[in-house]
Amino acid sequence: MPIKFVFTHFMTYIFSGPLGLSEYLKQNNEIGFDPGVIVNPLINIYNHFLGDGELYNYKNIMTNIGGDISTNTKTFFGTIYIYSGSFWGIIYTLIFGAMTYSFLIISLKTKDLIFLVIYGTFLTMLFFAWFDSYTGNLFFYEFPTFGILLYLTYNTLRKKNNPIMQHT
Repeated sequence: MPIKFVFTHFMTYIFSGPLGLSEYLKQNNEIGFDPGVIVNPLINIYNHFLGDGELYNYKNIMTNIGGDISTNTKTFFGTIYIYSGSFWGIIYTLIFGAMTYSFLIISLKTKDLIFLVIYGTFLTMLFFAWFDSYTGNLFFYEFPTFGILLYLTYNTLRKKNNPIMQHT
């Protein structure tokens, strides 16, 4: 495989988020047309429990970033802004920031590993935010939920002097 081919695809991958957002805005495309995309997994879970067979899906926006190269990534804040608009974008960003700082504060106060791991996972998503927002993935909601449930279950069993937990 020629090195130029590999280099071109690597650079496209690295810069596709910022370039995708820039080109999307430059083309005067629609903003704020589908705020539900940002919380897509929560809507799908809600619909599932109500018995609604239709799952909420979002429109995958491909944006030409030059030549014959297109991307569907727009950075963390870009994806939120494009789908949600300014108002909901600010609200969602504040909620995400509050959740992230909450896990940091809880992990520092309780010194429980699970909260530090959840905080680290949120930081990892922010680290890769130059590429796209990962909040539309179910993992973003599952991991903290199951982590906290596991933590609460463990502490409840430990406090009740459960024989299974005697080693702790």
